[in-house]
Amino acid sequence: MYEKFLKTVNDEHLIVPGSRIGIAASGGVDSMVLMNVLYRLTGGKNLYCLHFEHGIRGWESVRDMEFVRENAKALGIPFICARMDIPERVMQTGENLEAAARRYRYAFFANISKKYNLQYVATAHHADDVVETFLLNLLRGSGMAGLSAMRIRREPNIIRPLINISREEIEQYAAENEISFVTDSTNDNLDYTRNFLRKEVVPKLKELNPNLTEAVRRTTTLLGEDEYSLFKIESQIFEEIASETQEGLEIDIDKLLSQHIGIQKRVIRHSVLKVAGSLVDFEMKHSNAILELANNRSVGKRFILPGKCYCTVGYGKLIIKRDNEIAVDNTEVDFEIDKEIRIAGKSLLSEVVTAPQSFPALHEAVQFADPLPLEGALVRTRRSGDLFKPVGMEGYKKLSDWFIDEKIPQDKRDLIPLVVKENRVLVIGGHAVSEDAKVQPGQQLALRIEVKEQE
Repeated sequence: MYEKFLKTVNDEHLIVPGSRIGIAASGGVDSMVLMNVLYRLTGGKNLYCLHFEHGIRGWESVRDMEFVRENAKALGIPFICARMDIPERVMQTGENLEAAARRYRYAFFANISKKYNLQYVATAHHADDVVETFLLNLLRGSGMAGLSAMRIRREPNIIRPLINISREEIEQYAAENEISFVTDSTNDNLDYTRNFLRKEVVPKLKELNPNLTEAVRRTTTLLGEDEYSLFKIESQIFEEIASETQEGLEIDIDKLLSQHIGIQKRVIRHSVLKVAGSLVDFEMKHSNAILELANNRSVGKRFILPGKCYCTVGYGKLIIKRDNEIAVDNTEVDFEIDKEIRIAGKSLLSEVVTAPQSFPALHEAVQFADPLPLEGALVRTRRSGDLFKPVGMEGYKKLSDWFIDEKIPQDKRDLIPLVVKENRVLVIGGHAVSEDAKVQPGQQLALRIEVKEQE
Protein backbone atom coordinates (compact mmCIF):
# COMPACT_ATOMS: atom_id res chain seq x y z
CA MET A 1 0.00 0.00 0.00
CA TYR A 2 2.82 2.40 0.84
CA GLU A 3 4.27 1.99 -2.66
CA LYS A 4 0.84 2.81 -4.11
CA PHE A 5 0.70 5.92 -1.94
CA LEU A 6 4.16 6.99 -3.16
CA LYS A 7 3.15 6.42 -6.77
CA THR A 8 0.12 8.70 -6.36
CA VAL A 9 2.22 11.42 -4.72
CA ASN A 10 4.87 11.23 -7.45
CA ASP A 11 2.62 10.78 -10.49
CA GLU A 12 0.34 13.64 -9.44
CA HIS A 13 3.20 15.86 -8.20
CA LEU A 14 1.02 16.09 -5.11
CA ILE A 15 3.55 17.27 -2.52
CA VAL A 16 6.55 19.52 -3.06
CA PRO A 17 9.43 18.25 -0.84
CA GLY A 18 9.96 20.38 2.25
CA SER A 19 6.38 21.68 2.28
CA ARG A 20 4.49 22.23 5.52
CA ILE A 21 1.63 19.73 5.67
CA GLY A 22 -1.40 19.57 7.94
CA ILE A 23 -2.82 16.09 8.55
CA ALA A 24 -6.60 16.02 9.07
CA ALA A 25 -6.80 13.32 11.76
CA SER A 26 -10.12 12.14 13.14
CA GLY A 27 -8.73 9.06 14.89
CA GLY A 28 -10.26 6.52 12.51
CA VAL A 29 -8.21 3.93 10.68
CA ASP A 30 -8.01 5.99 7.48
CA SER A 31 -6.57 9.11 9.09
CA MET A 32 -4.19 7.22 11.38
CA VAL A 33 -2.77 5.38 8.37
CA LEU A 34 -2.47 8.73 6.59
CA MET A 35 -0.48 10.09 9.51
CA ASN A 36 1.78 7.04 9.39
CA VAL A 37 2.58 7.22 5.66
CA LEU A 38 3.17 10.98 5.73
CA TYR A 39 5.48 10.50 8.69
CA ARG A 40 7.40 7.86 6.70
CA LEU A 41 7.52 10.16 3.68
CA THR A 42 8.80 13.23 5.52
CA GLY A 43 10.54 11.79 8.55
CA GLY A 44 8.09 13.80 10.62
CA LYS A 45 9.45 17.18 9.45
CA ASN A 46 7.03 20.04 8.82
CA LEU A 47 3.99 17.98 9.78
CA TYR A 48 1.07 19.31 11.85
CA CYS A 49 -1.77 17.18 13.20
CA LEU A 50 -5.14 18.93 12.81
CA HIS A 51 -8.20 17.74 14.72
CA PHE A 52 -11.69 19.25 14.74
CA GLU A 53 -13.75 18.19 17.77
CA HIS A 54 -17.33 18.78 16.68
CA GLY A 55 -19.19 17.52 19.76
CA ILE A 56 -21.65 15.52 17.68
CA ARG A 57 -21.08 12.17 19.42
CA GLY A 58 -20.65 13.41 22.99
CA TRP A 59 -18.03 11.52 24.99
CA GLU A 60 -16.90 9.65 21.87
CA SER A 61 -15.85 12.92 20.27
CA VAL A 62 -13.76 13.81 23.31
CA ARG A 63 -12.26 10.30 23.35
CA ASP A 64 -11.27 10.67 19.69
CA MET A 65 -9.65 14.03 20.37
CA GLU A 66 -7.52 12.69 23.23
CA PHE A 67 -6.56 9.62 21.20
CA VAL A 68 -5.30 11.72 18.30
CA ARG A 69 -3.49 14.07 20.68
CA GLU A 70 -1.56 11.17 22.28
CA ASN A 71 -0.64 9.63 18.92
CA ALA A 72 0.61 12.94 17.56
CA LYS A 73 2.63 13.50 20.73
CA ALA A 74 4.21 10.03 20.40
CA LEU A 75 5.40 10.94 16.90
CA GLY A 76 6.55 14.40 17.90
CA ILE A 77 4.02 16.08 15.59
CA PRO A 78 2.47 19.36 16.81
CA PHE A 79 -1.21 18.85 17.67
CA ILE A 80 -3.62 21.65 16.74
CA CYS A 81 -7.26 21.29 17.76
CA ALA A 82 -10.44 23.32 17.47
CA ARG A 83 -13.54 22.48 19.47
CA MET A 84 -17.09 23.50 18.63
CA ASP A 85 -20.51 22.32 19.72
CA ILE A 86 -21.97 21.84 16.24
CA PRO A 87 -25.34 20.47 17.49
CA GLU A 88 -25.79 23.61 19.60
CA ARG A 89 -24.75 25.81 16.68
CA VAL A 90 -27.24 24.27 14.24
CA MET A 91 -30.00 24.67 16.83
CA GLN A 92 -29.45 28.39 16.44
CA THR A 93 -29.07 28.47 12.66
CA GLY A 94 -31.28 25.61 11.46
CA GLU A 95 -28.44 24.42 9.22
CA ASN A 96 -28.00 20.78 8.26
CA LEU A 97 -25.83 19.08 10.93
CA GLU A 98 -23.49 17.25 8.55
CA ALA A 99 -23.14 20.28 6.28
CA ALA A 100 -22.37 22.55 9.24
CA ALA A 101 -19.73 20.17 10.61
CA ARG A 102 -18.07 19.93 7.19
CA ARG A 103 -18.15 23.70 6.66
CA TYR A 104 -16.65 24.54 10.05
CA ARG A 105 -14.06 21.78 9.68
CA TYR A 106 -12.81 23.17 6.39
CA ALA A 107 -12.91 26.70 7.78
CA PHE A 108 -10.65 25.44 10.59
CA PHE A 109 -8.26 24.00 8.00
CA ALA A 110 -8.21 27.31 6.13
CA ASN A 111 -7.51 29.33 9.28
CA ILE A 112 -4.73 27.04 10.44
CA SER A 113 -3.21 26.96 6.95
CA LYS A 114 -2.95 30.74 7.01
CA LYS A 115 -1.68 30.93 10.59
CA TYR A 116 1.02 28.25 10.20
CA ASN A 117 1.73 28.80 6.50
CA LEU A 118 0.70 25.27 5.52
CA GLN A 119 1.10 24.49 1.84
CA TYR A 120 -1.22 21.47 2.12
CA VAL A 121 -3.86 19.92 4.32
CA ALA A 122 -4.06 16.18 3.64
CA THR A 123 -7.36 14.38 4.25
CA ALA A 124 -7.78 10.60 4.43
CA HIS A 125 -10.43 10.14 1.75
CA HIS A 126 -9.80 6.93 -0.17
CA ALA A 127 -11.06 5.04 -3.24
CA ASP A 128 -14.13 3.62 -1.52
CA ASP A 129 -15.12 7.13 -0.42
CA VAL A 130 -15.11 8.13 -4.09
CA VAL A 131 -17.60 5.36 -4.93
CA GLU A 132 -19.85 6.08 -1.95
CA THR A 133 -19.88 9.83 -2.54
CA PHE A 134 -20.61 9.32 -6.24
CA LEU A 135 -23.57 7.02 -5.47
CA LEU A 136 -24.83 9.27 -2.67
CA ASN A 137 -24.85 12.30 -4.95
CA LEU A 138 -26.35 10.25 -7.79
CA LEU A 139 -29.26 9.35 -5.51
CA ARG A 140 -29.71 13.03 -4.71
CA GLY A 141 -29.88 13.88 -8.40
CA SER A 142 -26.65 15.89 -8.39
CA GLY A 143 -25.11 17.42 -11.49
CA MET A 144 -21.48 17.27 -12.59
CA ALA A 145 -20.15 19.15 -9.57
CA GLY A 146 -21.66 16.68 -7.12
CA LEU A 147 -20.79 13.57 -9.12
CA SER A 148 -17.16 14.65 -9.46
CA ALA A 149 -16.84 16.14 -5.97
CA MET A 150 -14.25 13.71 -4.61
CA ARG A 151 -11.08 14.79 -6.42
CA ILE A 152 -7.42 14.36 -5.53
CA ARG A 153 -7.11 18.13 -5.04
CA ARG A 154 -9.60 20.59 -3.64
CA GLU A 155 -9.04 24.32 -3.56
CA PRO A 156 -7.34 26.06 -1.97
CA ASN A 157 -4.84 23.53 -0.55
CA ILE A 158 -6.64 20.26 0.27
CA ILE A 159 -5.02 17.06 -1.04
CA ARG A 160 -6.17 13.43 -0.81
CA PRO A 161 -3.07 11.20 -1.02
CA LEU A 162 -5.01 7.97 -0.34
CA ILE A 163 -7.56 8.54 -3.10
CA ASN A 164 -6.32 5.57 -5.17
CA ILE A 165 -6.17 3.16 -2.22
CA SER A 166 -9.09 1.00 -1.06
CA ARG A 167 -10.45 0.74 2.46
CA GLU A 168 -9.40 -2.92 2.51
CA GLU A 169 -5.80 -1.99 1.66
CA ILE A 170 -5.79 0.68 4.36
CA GLU A 171 -7.10 -1.73 7.00
CA GLN A 172 -4.57 -4.38 5.97
CA TYR A 173 -1.74 -1.83 6.21
CA ALA A 174 -2.93 -0.81 9.69
CA ALA A 175 -2.93 -4.44 10.83
CA GLU A 176 0.51 -5.20 9.36
CA ASN A 177 2.04 -2.07 10.92
CA GLU A 178 0.16 -2.31 14.24
CA ILE A 179 -1.43 1.11 13.82
CA SER A 180 -4.02 1.81 16.50
CA PHE A 181 -7.24 3.70 15.79
CA VAL A 182 -10.69 4.39 17.23
CA THR A 183 -14.02 3.29 15.76
CA ASP A 184 -17.05 5.53 15.27
CA SER A 185 -20.01 3.74 16.86
CA THR A 186 -22.34 5.07 14.13
CA ASN A 187 -20.41 3.35 11.30
CA ASP A 188 -22.61 0.23 11.43
CA ASN A 189 -25.91 2.09 11.67
CA LEU A 190 -27.71 1.33 8.40
CA ASP A 191 -30.14 4.21 9.02
CA TYR A 192 -27.37 6.41 7.63
CA THR A 193 -27.52 6.35 3.83
CA ARG A 194 -23.74 6.25 3.39
CA ASN A 195 -23.45 3.24 5.70
CA PHE A 196 -26.23 1.46 3.80
CA LEU A 197 -24.47 2.11 0.50
CA ARG A 198 -21.17 0.88 1.92
CA LYS A 199 -22.47 -2.34 3.44
CA GLU A 200 -25.41 -3.29 1.22
CA VAL A 201 -25.26 -1.61 -2.19
CA VAL A 202 -21.56 -1.42 -3.11
CA PRO A 203 -20.88 -5.16 -2.53
CA LYS A 204 -23.77 -6.02 -4.89
CA LEU A 205 -22.48 -3.63 -7.55
CA LYS A 206 -19.03 -5.19 -7.27
CA GLU A 207 -20.59 -8.55 -8.09
CA LEU A 208 -21.67 -7.01 -11.40
CA ASN A 209 -18.36 -5.22 -11.94
CA PRO A 210 -15.38 -6.20 -9.76
CA ASN A 211 -13.60 -3.10 -11.09
CA LEU A 212 -16.35 -0.78 -9.82
CA THR A 213 -13.93 1.47 -7.94
CA GLU A 214 -11.78 2.10 -11.00
CA ALA A 215 -14.85 2.58 -13.21
CA VAL A 216 -16.29 5.23 -10.88
CA ARG A 217 -12.89 6.87 -10.50
CA ARG A 218 -12.60 7.13 -14.30
CA THR A 219 -16.12 8.58 -14.56
CA THR A 220 -15.53 11.17 -11.84
CA THR A 221 -12.28 12.22 -13.48
CA LEU A 222 -13.98 12.81 -16.83
CA LEU A 223 -16.88 14.63 -15.19
CA GLY A 224 -14.45 16.71 -13.17
CA GLU A 225 -12.64 17.88 -16.31
CA ASP A 226 -15.92 18.90 -17.94
CA GLU A 227 -17.17 20.53 -14.73
CA TYR A 228 -14.05 22.68 -14.44
CA SER A 229 -14.41 23.85 -18.04
CA LEU A 230 -18.04 24.81 -17.51
CA PHE A 231 -17.23 26.47 -14.20
CA LYS A 232 -14.76 28.78 -15.97
CA ILE A 233 -17.44 29.68 -18.52
CA GLU A 234 -20.14 30.29 -15.89
CA SER A 235 -17.76 32.43 -13.80
CA GLN A 236 -16.93 34.62 -16.79
CA ILE A 237 -20.59 35.07 -17.71
CA PHE A 238 -21.49 35.78 -14.08
CA GLU A 239 -18.93 38.60 -13.99
CA GLU A 240 -20.42 40.06 -17.19
CA ILE A 241 -24.12 40.00 -16.26
CA ALA A 242 -24.26 40.19 -12.44
CA SER A 243 -23.37 42.95 -10.00
CA GLU A 244 -23.07 42.59 -6.25
CA THR A 245 -25.05 44.83 -3.90
CA GLN A 246 -24.91 45.40 -0.17
CA GLU A 247 -27.68 42.86 0.45
CA GLY A 248 -27.01 40.39 -2.36
CA LEU A 249 -26.73 40.76 -6.12
CA GLU A 250 -28.61 41.65 -9.30
CA ILE A 251 -28.56 39.81 -12.64
CA ASP A 252 -29.48 41.35 -15.98
CA ILE A 253 -32.48 39.26 -17.10
CA ASP A 254 -32.07 39.81 -20.85
CA LYS A 255 -28.41 38.81 -20.76
CA LEU A 256 -29.18 35.80 -18.56
CA LEU A 257 -31.95 34.51 -20.82
CA SER A 258 -29.76 34.91 -23.92
CA GLN A 259 -27.55 32.09 -22.59
CA HIS A 260 -28.10 28.37 -23.10
CA ILE A 261 -30.49 26.94 -20.47
CA GLY A 262 -27.66 24.95 -18.87
CA ILE A 263 -25.56 28.09 -18.42
CA GLN A 264 -28.60 29.97 -17.10
CA LYS A 265 -29.00 27.40 -14.31
CA ARG A 266 -25.29 27.37 -13.54
CA VAL A 267 -25.22 31.17 -13.23
CA ILE A 268 -28.22 31.01 -10.90
CA ARG A 269 -26.54 28.40 -8.68
CA HIS A 270 -23.37 30.49 -8.74
CA SER A 271 -25.40 33.53 -7.65
CA VAL A 272 -27.26 31.77 -4.84
CA LEU A 273 -23.97 30.39 -3.51
CA LYS A 274 -22.56 33.93 -3.48
CA VAL A 275 -25.51 35.25 -1.48
CA ALA A 276 -26.41 32.31 0.79
CA GLY A 277 -22.87 31.00 1.29
CA SER A 278 -24.04 27.43 0.71
CA LEU A 279 -26.06 25.32 -1.71
CA VAL A 280 -27.34 22.95 0.97
CA ASP A 281 -30.97 22.04 0.11
CA PHE A 282 -30.81 24.08 -3.11
CA GLU A 283 -32.28 21.85 -5.82
CA MET A 284 -33.27 21.92 -9.48
CA LYS A 285 -36.80 22.97 -8.54
CA HIS A 286 -35.38 26.18 -7.05
CA SER A 287 -33.43 26.97 -10.24
CA ASN A 288 -36.58 26.34 -12.28
CA ALA A 289 -38.65 28.61 -10.03
CA ILE A 290 -36.12 31.43 -10.36
CA LEU A 291 -36.05 31.05 -14.14
CA GLU A 292 -39.85 31.17 -14.18
CA LEU A 293 -39.70 34.51 -12.33
CA ALA A 294 -37.18 35.80 -14.87
CA ASN A 295 -39.13 34.59 -17.92
CA ASN A 296 -42.44 35.97 -16.63
CA ARG A 297 -40.89 39.22 -15.38
CA SER A 298 -42.98 38.69 -12.24
CA VAL A 299 -42.29 42.08 -10.66
CA GLY A 300 -42.93 42.12 -6.93
CA LYS A 301 -43.30 38.36 -6.58
CA ARG A 302 -40.92 36.89 -3.99
CA PHE A 303 -39.61 33.33 -3.97
CA ILE A 304 -38.01 32.15 -0.71
CA LEU A 305 -34.81 30.11 -1.14
CA PRO A 306 -32.84 27.81 1.17
CA GLY A 307 -30.15 29.65 3.10
CA LYS A 308 -32.37 32.48 4.32
CA CYS A 309 -32.42 34.39 1.06
CA TYR A 310 -35.03 35.18 -1.57
CA CYS A 311 -35.37 36.04 -5.25
CA THR A 312 -37.53 38.72 -6.85
CA VAL A 313 -37.70 40.78 -10.05
CA GLY A 314 -37.43 44.52 -10.59
CA TYR A 315 -36.50 46.87 -13.47
CA GLY A 316 -35.17 44.15 -15.75
CA LYS A 317 -33.08 42.64 -12.98
CA LEU A 318 -33.28 39.31 -11.22
CA ILE A 319 -32.57 40.19 -7.58
CA ILE A 320 -31.24 37.69 -5.04
CA LYS A 321 -31.01 39.01 -1.50
CA ARG A 322 -30.30 37.83 2.00
CA ASP A 323 -33.63 37.96 3.80
CA ASN A 324 -33.09 39.65 7.13
CA GLU A 325 -36.85 39.72 7.61
CA ILE A 326 -37.23 35.95 7.90
CA ALA A 327 -37.60 35.41 11.61
CA VAL A 328 -37.17 31.77 12.62
CA ASP A 329 -37.98 30.66 16.16
CA ASN A 330 -35.07 28.39 17.16
CA THR A 331 -36.69 27.43 20.46
CA GLU A 332 -36.56 23.72 21.30
CA VAL A 333 -38.51 22.36 24.28
CA ASP A 334 -39.39 18.92 25.66
CA PHE A 335 -42.77 17.59 24.59
CA GLU A 336 -44.97 17.10 27.66
CA ILE A 337 -48.57 15.92 27.73
CA ASP A 338 -51.13 18.29 29.33
CA LYS A 339 -48.69 21.20 29.10
CA GLU A 340 -49.17 24.23 26.85
CA ILE A 341 -46.09 24.67 24.66
CA ARG A 342 -45.72 28.14 23.16
CA ILE A 343 -43.56 28.41 20.06
CA ALA A 344 -43.44 30.55 16.89
CA GLY A 345 -46.58 32.45 17.91
CA LYS A 346 -48.56 29.23 18.36
CA SER A 347 -49.78 27.23 21.35
CA LEU A 348 -49.56 23.45 21.17
CA LEU A 349 -51.84 21.64 23.62
CA SER A 350 -52.12 17.90 24.22
CA GLU A 351 -54.21 15.54 26.34
CA VAL A 352 -54.89 11.82 26.49
CA VAL A 353 -58.45 10.96 25.36
CA THR A 354 -60.46 7.97 24.21
CA ALA A 355 -59.40 7.11 20.69
CA PRO A 356 -61.97 8.49 18.22
CA GLN A 357 -63.86 6.36 15.73
CA SER A 358 -62.78 8.59 12.84
CA PHE A 359 -59.87 10.97 12.45
CA PRO A 360 -59.56 14.55 11.21
CA ALA A 361 -58.47 15.28 7.66
CA LEU A 362 -55.09 16.78 6.90
CA HIS A 363 -54.55 20.41 7.89
CA GLU A 364 -57.09 20.36 10.73
CA ALA A 365 -56.09 22.20 13.91
CA VAL A 366 -56.73 19.03 15.94
CA GLN A 367 -54.85 15.80 15.19
CA PHE A 368 -54.63 12.48 17.06
CA ALA A 369 -51.46 10.47 17.71
CA ASP A 370 -50.24 7.39 19.56
CA PRO A 371 -48.73 8.70 22.84
CA LEU A 372 -45.97 6.06 23.01
CA PRO A 373 -43.79 7.16 20.04
CA LEU A 374 -43.91 10.74 21.35
CA GLU A 375 -42.18 9.92 24.63
CA GLY A 376 -38.90 11.82 24.79
CA ALA A 377 -39.78 13.95 21.77
CA LEU A 378 -39.06 17.66 21.32
CA VAL A 379 -41.12 20.54 19.98
CA ARG A 380 -39.52 23.02 17.59
CA THR A 381 -39.97 24.55 14.15
CA ARG A 382 -38.52 23.09 10.96
CA ARG A 383 -34.84 22.66 10.20
CA SER A 384 -32.86 21.64 7.17
CA GLY A 385 -32.76 17.84 6.89
CA ASP A 386 -36.11 17.16 8.58
CA LEU A 387 -37.87 14.03 7.30
CA PHE A 388 -41.54 13.01 7.43
CA LYS A 389 -43.34 9.73 6.73
CA PRO A 390 -46.96 10.40 5.65
CA VAL A 391 -49.56 7.87 6.81
CA GLY A 392 -49.59 4.88 4.49
CA MET A 393 -46.12 5.58 3.11
CA GLU A 394 -43.25 3.12 3.64
CA GLY A 395 -40.31 5.51 3.33
CA TYR A 396 -39.50 9.04 4.43
CA LYS A 397 -39.58 12.19 2.35
CA LYS A 398 -38.12 15.61 3.00
CA LEU A 399 -40.42 17.76 5.10
CA SER A 400 -39.76 20.58 2.63
CA ASP A 401 -41.10 18.37 -0.19
CA TRP A 402 -44.21 17.53 1.84
CA PHE A 403 -44.84 21.24 2.37
CA ILE A 404 -44.58 21.79 -1.38
CA ASP A 405 -46.84 18.83 -2.21
CA GLU A 406 -49.45 20.06 0.26
CA LYS A 407 -49.14 23.66 -0.97
CA ILE A 408 -48.23 25.07 2.44
CA PRO A 409 -47.37 28.77 1.84
CA GLN A 410 -43.67 29.61 2.12
CA ASP A 411 -44.22 32.27 4.76
CA LYS A 412 -46.13 29.81 7.00
CA ARG A 413 -43.64 26.92 7.03
CA ASP A 414 -41.28 28.35 9.66
CA LEU A 415 -44.24 29.01 11.99
CA ILE A 416 -45.55 25.44 12.28
CA PRO A 417 -44.85 23.59 15.58
CA LEU A 418 -43.31 20.16 15.01
CA VAL A 419 -43.05 17.22 17.41
CA VAL A 420 -39.77 15.53 16.52
CA LYS A 421 -37.15 12.97 17.46
CA GLU A 422 -33.83 14.03 15.96
CA ASN A 423 -34.73 14.84 12.33
CA ARG A 424 -37.81 12.57 12.18
CA VAL A 425 -41.03 14.60 12.34
CA LEU A 426 -43.78 12.75 14.21
CA VAL A 427 -46.45 15.45 14.25
CA ILE A 428 -46.82 18.51 12.02
CA GLY A 429 -48.88 20.65 14.34
CA GLY A 430 -52.25 21.58 12.86
CA HIS A 431 -51.59 19.53 9.73
CA ALA A 432 -50.65 15.85 9.94
CA VAL A 433 -49.39 12.87 11.96
CA SER A 434 -46.59 10.59 10.79
CA GLU A 435 -47.02 6.91 9.97
CA ASP A 436 -44.62 6.36 12.90
CA ALA A 437 -47.02 8.02 15.36
CA LYS A 438 -50.49 7.21 14.03
CA VAL A 439 -53.14 5.70 16.29
CA GLN A 440 -53.16 1.93 15.75
CA PRO A 441 -56.34 -0.08 15.02
CA GLY A 442 -58.04 -1.20 18.25
CA GLN A 443 -56.07 1.27 20.36
CA GLN A 444 -58.17 2.48 23.33
CA LEU A 445 -56.43 5.78 24.09
CA ALA A 446 -55.00 8.48 21.86
CA LEU A 447 -53.25 11.78 22.26
CA ARG A 448 -55.30 14.76 21.15
CA ILE A 449 -52.97 17.49 19.86
CA GLU A 450 -54.31 20.94 19.03
CA VAL A 451 -52.57 24.02 17.66
CA LYS A 452 -53.96 27.52 18.33
CA GLU A 453 -52.78 31.04 17.72
CA GLN A 454 -51.33 32.49 20.92
CA GLU A 455 -53.70 34.85 22.67
